[in-house]
Amino acid sequence: MRSFVLLTVAFFWTTAQSQEQEVPDTVLGKSETLEEILEEITQDATDSQLADILAQLEERPLDLNMSTESELQQIPGITPMLALRIVLFRERKWFTSVNELIGVEGMTNDLFARIRKYLTVVRLTEEGAPAVFGLRDLQ
Repeated sequence: MRSFVLLTVAFFWTTAQSQEQEVPDTVLGKSETLEEILEEITQDATDSQLADILAQLEERPLDLNMSTESELQQIPGITPMLALRIVLFRERKWFTSVNELIGVEGMTNDLFARIRKYLTVVRLTEEGAPAVFGLRDLQ
């Protein structure tokens, strides 16, 4: 009886092993694994989303005096720490020019040159605070 059980288990194990054949790399093309293909598709989608975000930011740059940390982090190169430093800098003194961003700790000349076009500073009131635009201001 014990021999019969062992032979049955061996038979099923051998059958299962023979059915677990790997798909040759040539089926997927260029020796790419399924994971590599999925990663490439995901990266393409991410690149497309990033391009859309950057196009929107170029059309409507973020105001350094009004943007939140998470909004600033949409710009490639602005890390969570740098976004926090920008907000802390602004809490001490409103930005009057985008060029003042270079005074924020962690901002390099190279990074500033790359991100400048995605940022702006709206006009300030006589009190030195950012002006809130009304309908008359937009006409």
